[in-house]
Amino acid sequence: MLIGIDQEEVISPLLWCIYYDPLLCEIEQRKFGYTLEAPKIALNKFYGENTSDEIEKLTISSSAYMDDTQWLTPSQNNLEKILEIAVSFYKLNDIQVNKGRYKPKLKSHKPVTLRFGSDSIFIIPVSPQSFIRILGIYFDERNTFQSTIKQINDKINELQHKYARKRITDKHMIYIFNSVVIPKIKFMDKIMKQFLSTFKKKLHLSITTSNEIFFNKIYNIKDIHDN
Repeated sequence: MLIGIDQEEVISPLLWCIYYDPLLCEIEQRKFGYTLEAPKIALNKFYGENTSDEIEKLTISSSAYMDDTQWLTPSQNNLEKILEIAVSFYKLNDIQVNKGRYKPKLKSHKPVTLRFGSDSIFIIPVSPQSFIRILGIYFDERNTFQSTIKQINDKINELQHKYARKRITDKHMIYIFNSVVIPKIKFMDKIMKQFLSTFKKKLHLSITTSNEIFFNKIYNIKDIHDN
């Protein structure tokens, strides 16, 4: 935002809420987003309530935190409508957007020309083998942990190549591995622990419940350490 306040300032998240929420609310009301449908589940089915013919619908247009925004749509046409509204909003509030950083995840992996307001941009969608980073967390199209494992391998290989070219002692190598590599890997492992903790709460289980019961065929959750 061109208002003289750096993004790192403490007040910056509040300003993004003030400036950005109207855009998110407007697009949400237009129903351009992706719609999820599922049969309605009767909470009082034992009291004769019949909901077998009813469908629950939920439309999600965006996922945003400050200037990190993901637009969710069922078609390119809807995405272009969202971008048309967004561009007019950006101009009104003096918000600069780097169009070159847009990374679409599409069913088709062919390059597309996307209408971005009055401009058109040529974009190559993210391939199934690649991954995208959203707020520090990596996702891939196949919903696997391979992207995380690749990140760990890349970090270790990167440091290994640096070791080979640098004049450092064994003590230096041990310090870098213990103080740099291990904390980064632990951070990635923490994501798995947070997921399992939330999963236990959904099942009303104790936080001390063994994680092993979730990795069997009943739930078939993939353990990041096994990939």
